[in-house]
Amino acid sequence: MNMLCPRTSRTGLFPVLTALVLAVPVPALAIDFVAPEILPLGNSTNFAHDVKLGDLDHDGLLDIVVVDWVSNRLDVLLGQAGGAFGAVTRYPTASAPYTVELRDVNGDTHLDAVTGNRSGASVSVFLGDGSGGFLAPTHYAAPSEVSTARVGDVTGDGKLDIVAASDLRVCVFAGDGAGGFAAPVSTVLGSSLPAAQVWGLALGDLDLDGDLDVVAFGYDGQIVVLENQGDLLTTTNFHKVVTRVNGYIGARPRAPAISITTASLILCFRAAMARALFLGAAISGSTRLRAAF
Repeated sequence: MNMLCPRTSRTGLFPVLTALVLAVPVPALAIDFVAPEILPLGNSTNFAHDVKLGDLDHDGLLDIVVVDWVSNRLDVLLGQAGGAFGAVTRYPTASAPYTVELRDVNGDTHLDAVTGNRSGASVSVFLGDGSGGFLAPTHYAAPSEVSTARVGDVTGDGKLDIVAASDLRVCVFAGDGAGGFAAPVSTVLGSSLPAAQVWGLALGDLDLDGDLDVVAFGYDGQIVVLENQGDLLTTTNFHKVVTRVNGYIGARPRAPAISITTASLILCFRAAMARALFLGAAISGSTRLRAAF
């Protein structure tokens, strides 16, 4: 069993992680699932690209929200007692929605949906009505096609913002706390990802300073870390920290398959269905990521 114990570095951005290896046998766990229930979404052109769970109607049951990038739809299946789901309710989106996030962006306690629209070159905000439905969306234009949109308070004002990957840019749509968002402010990665557009994003406080940082990765697997220095309300850019592991870390990592834990980054790669864990480390005063497995 591996245990990771963080200790703060005085010279670098990320905590240095010390691995303790304990020779303790771990018994195998028997995990058994019942046969899956197939939930049809309604026609032969369904291409679901992202799915999220959340309680849209405040009944204590999880509901399913799916984006279909070919049919240009956001589909909702409300949860029922016993693990069943109701009929699909469809909402039209901008062209080719790739990702969906469920967050309360206007502070009314109802979950709202935010989609990142690839061909539509936009992000869309669907405000929840608290009964399992959504109001008509508001679309916010991005500089180019959007492959991923995430939601978090990156400006540090207590209001949720949208962070989107748009070609070679990471765009921040600052939230007003009432469900509206400002025009995007972009950090252009340029030579940081010379061979590929930004394909996916994850948000997390990698340096434990209280601000959400951004990890962006390109379609061919290059990683760029964007350090949030807490001044995004007064400046237009993140601080870029280019991070690569042996040049390219893999082929075509799938956008939703990325997560950040304390000082670590987990990626899943579509080509070989492999996974990799990168541990934050300070090396000669600069920020790097090192492969752990």
